Amino acid sequence: MHGTLSLNGTWALYHAEGDHRLHVRHYAADTLRGGRALSAPVPAPVHQVLLDAGLLEELNVGLNSLKARWVEERFWIYRHT
Repeated sequence: MHGTLSLNGTWALYHAEGDHRLHVRHYAADTLRGGRALSAPVPAPVHQVLLDAGLLEELNVGLNSLKARWVEERFWIYRHT
């Protein structure tokens, strides 16, 4: 039987710094310790989730896009159960 599974909805968004391979086992665990999950609607880009959470300033204003470079230096993980 073939069907479709919608991935749309609200997911938890986590981040890890550095080499993401060091964190795979941690983020694959049934429960996560430490770190704060952001409520993230899917589909939505990470930058938009961070803007909505007040963690970024509008990227098209002044030098805000340069201040947001840290987003690209992290490994982002969406989780949903």
